[in-house]
Amino acid sequence: MLVRLGTCLALVTLLLALGCAKIEHRPEPTEGDIAVMEMPSPDSIPAEWGDLIAVSNSADFAHLFQLWFQDEAGTVRMVGYNLRTNEFQPDIRAFPRD
Repeated sequence: MLVRLGTCLALVTLLLALGCAKIEHRPEPTEGDIAVMEMPSPDSIPAEWGDLIAVSNSADFAHLFQLWFQDEAGTVRMVGYNLRTNEFQPDIRAFPRD
């Protein structure tokens, strides 16, 4: 009886160990001096943002794109676009130029 209990406990411990996976640690995002603003409209880019100057993405998140715009004053704005959901991300980054 005691041997069966020990065997069962060993089996349960083995199953628990195999069922666990290490969770990847990602550092918490921090906000610096770059302006973070809300997207003025959920489905369009304001004409005041100027011309689209670049599109970038990451191999890790191939469905997410960053659209970069520059207005006449030189301010560069970046908005994220999710190809899977066909939505702009709710916040943008603005990089003013002196």
